[in-house]
Amino acid sequence: VAEGKGDDEGEKATIVTLVDVEWAVSILAPWGFRTGEHEHELLLRPPPSVVMPVLLGLDSFERNGFFREAMKKTQLGKVVSALRRHPTPEVARLARSHVACWREACARKEKEPKGDKERSAAA
Repeated sequence: VAEGKGDDEGEKATIVTLVDVEWAVSILAPWGFRTGEHEHELLLRPPPSVVMPVLLGLDSFERNGFFREAMKKTQLGKVVSALRRHPTPEVARLARSHVACWREACARKEKEPKGDKERSAAA
């Protein structure tokens, strides 16, 4: 499961498997989401000291081979999207950055012609 790695910027979670992604979701949204008209809001917003190592661990996540699978099977996208409204500016900025990168990565993948996918798989 994800583990911290010390560096000058503080702790950074290591997220390399689908189990790590599920762990990250449980850390970022420990109580899940509200219901009703506010269903996209977290019930509990963890403090920046908890959120930042996980968000930093998601840098370049869209380059992982299991990125699309993780986005489909977990609520990671929804959770990080909800963090765009976190009261701490640095958390909100990093969450917005991740969501923008992930949207771009998904759009790139969808636009890739089918023939290119088959050729790259054969190589």
